[in-house]
Amino acid sequence: CYGDGGAILTEDDQLAESVRRIRSHGRTGTGDEATELGLTGRLDTIQAAVLLAKLEVFDRELARRREIAARYDAALAATVTVPTVGEDAESAYALYTIRIRNRDDVKAKLDEAGIGTGLFYRLALHQHPAFRDYVGHALPVSEQLAGEVLSLPLHPDLTDAEVDRVIEAVLAATRDS
Repeated sequence: CYGDGGAILTEDDQLAESVRRIRSHGRTGTGDEATELGLTGRLDTIQAAVLLAKLEVFDRELARRREIAARYDAALAATVTVPTVGEDAESAYALYTIRIRNRDDVKAKLDEAGIGTGLFYRLALHQHPAFRDYVGHALPVSEQLAGEVLSLPLHPDLTDAEVDRVIEAVLAATRDS
């Protein structure tokens, strides 16, 4: 993957105009005043060039991500909670995030084994400063889950041997924890 680009397709003219404003700091045209909350969401020329090159390998890389995720599912589902995808849905597997109660111990063991992992959801959404004022009550399940999720390596360049090594390391780490 490269960058944070995206696309929105719509036949709704009002929605299209709103998205254009949001992607440009909430501004209309070249105006200096923001009429709504916005962000920098424009794709620059360099990102567009990389995206064009990536589109040529997109289908192959997506298939490989799904293949790796299926291998993780088959090998790890009896030991950890693996991601689920609805019957009529598909995942691009930007991340492969497992749920495991002793996450910090398992992460430390995977680190020792040279397996890179990610903690992308350390805080539940309502615990982030930007959202604290929106929830007026405790969300203990969200907080518990934030302490139990761990993302495993998943990218299209992983070899089968590397995937096997990740699986073996996760199984060993969960046995020992």
